[in-house]
Amino acid sequence: MESARCTQNSAIYSAQQFAGLAADDLAEKRQNLVCPACGRPAFFRRETQNDREPCFGARPHAQGCNLSAAQAAAAASDQADAYANLLDPKTRIKVDFTQERLDAVDQHPQAELTQNTGMHEESVGYAGFTPATVRHMRLRPLLRLLISNPEFRSSPQVVDMDGIGLARACDFFVPFKNISAQHERNFLGVFGRIVSAQYFPQDHAVWLNSDRCFGPSICVPADLAALLLDRFAMNDVAYFANANMLVLGDVQISQNGKPYVVLKNPHHFMVDFDRVQ
Repeated sequence: MESARCTQNSAIYSAQQFAGLAADDLAEKRQNLVCPACGRPAFFRRETQNDREPCFGARPHAQGCNLSAAQAAAAASDQADAYANLLDPKTRIKVDFTQERLDAVDQHPQAELTQNTGMHEESVGYAGFTPATVRHMRLRPLLRLLISNPEFRSSPQVVDMDGIGLARACDFFVPFKNISAQHERNFLGVFGRIVSAQYFPQDHAVWLNSDRCFGPSICVPADLAALLLDRFAMNDVAYFANANMLVLGDVQISQNGKPYVVLKNPHHFMVDFDRVQ
């Protein structure tokens, strides 16, 4: 959004005007922003490292708000620009398993990609591939790339993961809906939307389900679930519902034919909530 209303003084600010406020005034007013059209809570994004203009956004807009569609279109355009050079077959993606929290909920997708990635040239080749440009990427931008770009997940793009090895995106990443018995015992990156999350005392585990009871799921042992709740600053596993997730692990098939992945390494898990709705 190009403008937002501050409930402290009922003034409507353009993003440029708001960015020019004194630091203390800006910090106070940014907690009191709403969409000027629907009145839902809004947030402010500063100018990003790649000189993208400051802007406002809502989280989320009210249904039918005339500013919602414009915000979604702008976000999609920004994300497409940010990910464009990742589809170059000469680019190798190096996954950084550094833990990420959800405390920067207002962060612009382009800013996140800029801050969480960096490029340099490889000086030597590696087994089966020629020397390549390396893009370092953390799990949340990788998850967003998988969700938003079918071209990437079906491409031969090389992904390098510490402790796992090299794999082509088309061989390694599989949407929940495509998991089947043919994937059993394969270590894969499984991703997609979770529709429900529930703790089962008899399993001593949390089940994150992508569909009804026999659909693909993520099984998170209770001790790891506690770590994830702390990592993402949550107090209830139910908050994981309706989020996009990526988990790296061995695909297993239950006696009832249910595909699932048991999380064994907390670094091999990422969650991302829709920021534009």
